[in-house]
Amino acid sequence: MAVVSKIAALARVAVKDPSEAFYRIRAFTASSLNRTAQEASPFVYEQSNFSDFCRILNQTFDVEASDMLTEPELLAVREDVRARLAEVQGDSPMATALNGGEGLCNTCYLACRVLQPDAVVETGVAHGITSAYVLAALERNARGHLYSIDRPPLALGSDEFVGICIPDALRAGHTLIRGDARAKLPALLNSLGGIDMFIHDSDHSYGHMKFELGLAYRHLRTPGVVVSDDVNLNAAFHEFVDDAKPSAAVVMNRGDADGGCAGVGVFT
Repeated sequence: MAVVSKIAALARVAVKDPSEAFYRIRAFTASSLNRTAQEASPFVYEQSNFSDFCRILNQTFDVEASDMLTEPELLAVREDVRARLAEVQGDSPMATALNGGEGLCNTCYLACRVLQPDAVVETGVAHGITSAYVLAALERNARGHLYSIDRPPLALGSDEFVGICIPDALRAGHTLIRGDARAKLPALLNSLGGIDMFIHDSDHSYGHMKFELGLAYRHLRTPGVVVSDDVNLNAAFHEFVDDAKPSAAVVMNRGDADGGCAGVGVFT
């Protein structure tokens, strides 16, 4: 029944926007191929921890990054997001596993606070957990705007739950673009001219991660930061670091139940 429902939903998307249906089929195919390749040849990263990330920020930007973990804006958004997610997760057709965990959220908050970016671009929103943390950091900075691209799951009603956990008081600093990053990201980056921070948390297939990270890097100003979630799924982040040669790079275990890893590249 679930398969029939998704096929019907895809048909509705195709009628409304044929290009969006094409990108969804392409993403599904790439993801399937990526799972097959991953089973045959998994990629193992040398893992650091969150304190190593803080040390990089301290040395690069001459700050005490860990002190920011007690800021009232961070504590407030954490509690707000938890409460909002508890309210909606029983009704939402989107799996909570699609949301960024607190390890990724804290990483993005600290990077945003330290960097003081004017333009942040994010791919993958789900319920808007990571988005909320970034927006809280921008609010604390009193500068900057977050642009998010999201392709909701095909489940009926998913679209209305995208970003639902973002506190209302932070929404003025947020622009949500609905669609596939393959179609939307190039135009967004061209329109912005340059960005200061990029967060990848959408399609984690090898080819798509390579596409997003490489494209974002070409528009990245210095100093700048690139964050990628679930880098352990393939070698895309490793190859990105080899090619782009950031001033510092780290892969951290997020510390959540899934045991995933987030990668960060800092460019100065």
